[in-house]
Amino acid sequence: MSPKIYRAFFFLGGTPDGYQSGYPHTAVSLAEGLRSIGWEISSDVKAWQIAPQSEFLFPGNGEERAQGADLVIMTEDYLRIRGRARLSSALARLKTKPAVYLDQSDLGQTTRQLYGREFRRFDAIYRCHSSRYFSHPSNVKPMVFGISERIRHACAAYPLGARNGLLWNFRKQRYVHTVRQWAEREVKPALSALFDVRESTNEPYETQDDAYDELMRVQTGGRHMRGHYENL
Repeated sequence: MSPKIYRAFFFLGGTPDGYQSGYPHTAVSLAEGLRSIGWEISSDVKAWQIAPQSEFLFPGNGEERAQGADLVIMTEDYLRIRGRARLSSALARLKTKPAVYLDQSDLGQTTRQLYGREFRRFDAIYRCHSSRYFSHPSNVKPMVFGISERIRHACAAYPLGARNGLLWNFRKQRYVHTVRQWAEREVKPALSALFDVRESTNEPYETQDDAYDELMRVQTGGRHMRGHYENL
C-alpha cells in the first residue's frame, strides 16, 4: 500500500491578479518544512519563487483545494486583504477541518480581532509577537519566526571559521521603538564591556546585483540584504 500523502492548503490573500502580497515569512517557513517531509502544498494565490524562473512554493491552484486538505493554514494577510466576511465564509465551508491561523503582525490593529467569535474556529492561532500582559484566548499560542531556506542558504554561502565580537543591527533606523531605545541604553554598554560590538546598517531597498538576491529582496519587501549576511 502506498503511503498516505498529506496535503496542506494556505489562504494567503494576494493581489487581484492572484500573486503574492506582502511577505508571509511564517507561512513560507512552515510550508518549506511540511514539503521537506513529503506534504503537498496548495494555496489560493501564487507566492514565493524559490529561484529566478523557478516554480512557486505556493502554486496558487485555487481555494477549492482547501476542501481536500488535511490541514488548512491562514495568514493575517488573508484577513487584511479579503476582510472579515471572506474569513467567515472560508471557515464556514471548511466546517470541522483542522485549521491554523498564522499571525506575524505586531501588537497593533490585529490584536483585537483575535478575540472575535470566528477565530475560535481555529484549532490554533500562532502569534510571533506577544506579551504576558495580554490575556489571550486559549487557542492563541506563541510562535517564533523560524529559519527559512532563504536564510539558511544565505548563511551557508560563507564558510565557518573562528569568529569573535557581536553584530548590532536593527535594519530600519527611521522607526523609534522603545525596546530598541532601552537596548541601546542598557544592553549595548553591558555587552561592549565583554565583546567587540560592531554596528552596521543596511539599506533595505537597495537593488542587489545577483539575480537570486534581487528576487529575494523583492519578495521579502526589502528584507533580504547580502551585505547583512556578509557582516553576520
